[in-house]
Amino acid sequence: KEVDFEVPVVGKTIEDLTEVEYLYWVGCAGALEDRAKKTTKAFAELLHIAGVKFAIMGGDEKCTGDSPRRLGNEFLFQQLGEENVATLNAAFGEDASEDDAESNRLPASKKKIVATCPHCFNTIANEYPQLGGHYEVIHHTQLLQHLIDDGKLVPVTPVEGLITYHDPCYLGRHNQVYTPPRDIIGKVPGLRNEE
Repeated sequence: KEVDFEVPVVGKTIEDLTEVEYLYWVGCAGALEDRAKKTTKAFAELLHIAGVKFAIMGGDEKCTGDSPRRLGNEFLFQQLGEENVATLNAAFGEDASEDDAESNRLPASKKKIVATCPHCFNTIANEYPQLGGHYEVIHHTQLLQHLIDDGKLVPVTPVEGLITYHDPCYLGRHNQVYTPPRDIIGKVPGLRNEE
């Protein structure tokens, strides 16, 4: 609602994800926490500027279940995860009523999800496959780096300053995604990174 362009919503303004490149998984923090909502809005604006076709679930997604699982509530994780996988598979056009679910499954490369939250990224990429959710999941910094490298986004506004980037555990240590955030920082005029 806070952007100057239409953001397609699965099940509301578009039927499914067949006409978009990415599902943007907004997540709990991105939808509810004030600072994270700013990231959500900024990332959506950058995708729009770069001409990336994307859609969101618009509230049909639930918490990924990361926090319950880390706190030992495996039952709640399973419940949330199974509901999300069913919702995602339906959004990607898979018919859950088919007897032979394997033959009905799209390849993961056709089901692309981008997440700004490292916890959502990790859970959907690494834990949802055990629940039947097979997707190509990337972190938003990976997509932004790709868009910058392809010339679809060009950092032009200088930002004078020195920054030390903190690797989120579920991005760096658990998924070995270290380079994209640093590459982006290095391409912003005037911004310097110090480890």
